[in-house]
Amino acid sequence: MDENETDTQKNIDQDMFLDDVKGIYGYRGAREASEVLSRASALFAGGELDDDAKDTFFQAIMEVYLESKEEARVKFSPKKRVSKKRQKKS
Repeated sequence: MDENETDTQKNIDQDMFLDDVKGIYGYRGAREASEVLSRASALFAGGELDDDAKDTFFQAIMEVYLESKEEARVKFSPKKRVSKKRQKKS
C-alpha cells in the first residue's frame, strides 16, 4: 500500500468514526471528536513535544479511554454479572 492509499484509508476510517459519533452524540459530539482528532494529529505530526512527551500524552489518553470503558461496563452491565466479577476480585 502506498502513502496515498494509506492516507485515503485513514480518511475513510476517520469519516466512518465521525459518522458513528454523530449518530450517537449528535452534531456537537462529532464536532468535538473531530477537533480532538485534529489537535492530536497535529501534536503527533509536528508539534513542539519531544518523543518522550508524546509517549506520555498517548499513555494519558489511553488511560482515560480504559477508565471510561470500565466505567461504562460497570454502569451498563447487568447487576448479576457485575456482582460476580466483584466477588472474583475480592
